[in-house]
Amino acid sequence: MNDGTAPWEQATEFEVVFTFRVKQSSWLVQPKGGGTPLLRGVRPGGPESVRAYLVDAGPALDQRVGAVGLTSAADAEGTRIGTVSQMPGAMFQDDVWTVVQTDLGAFSAKPVGLASRARHTPLTWGFTENVADLVSRHRLRFSSGESKGFEVGRRAGLRSQYDVKVLDSRVNRLLVLATVVHFDSAYGDANVGKLVPSITGLFRR
Repeated sequence: MNDGTAPWEQATEFEVVFTFRVKQSSWLVQPKGGGTPLLRGVRPGGPESVRAYLVDAGPALDQRVGAVGLTSAADAEGTRIGTVSQMPGAMFQDDVWTVVQTDLGAFSAKPVGLASRARHTPLTWGFTENVADLVSRHRLRFSSGESKGFEVGRRAGLRSQYDVKVLDSRVNRLLVLATVVHFDSAYGDANVGKLVPSITGLFRR
């Protein structure tokens, strides 16, 4: 039975693919395995921009549903949904993430899989994180005392492509996407698609 909830609000597994240009950055959310896009986020500026992505849904992707940035998400009326923060971990320790959704507490992150857990250990000596991202996935699972949360994983390779799994239907998808945006800013430098827009932008200043 349809309870009036939009398809993107019901999605439990989906993909996020980023595209970077000199004057615009964007991403598309589509169901796992492909299909009709559920959401599109667009912001002015290239890879270095810190502007929020304006997020649209609907069959024509022309219905504004909110905005997501590096540190927060808001609904279509501008009401803040939650916040995202990340602090680098000490030597051989994981980075410290805090994602806060008011009704579900503060989510913290744990690496999932051997490759993700090994990023801050002596096993990675001699390798940069960019090299690691070319050959292995990097996954984090976010949970709180009140919620099983969600999981975000960057696919191996040169592009900023992410897989998301929502483990608790109460988790706001826009806040999850703000986490993905922050994740890509923090760990997505292996994406060669960011290089040309960044260099071209320097010459245009």
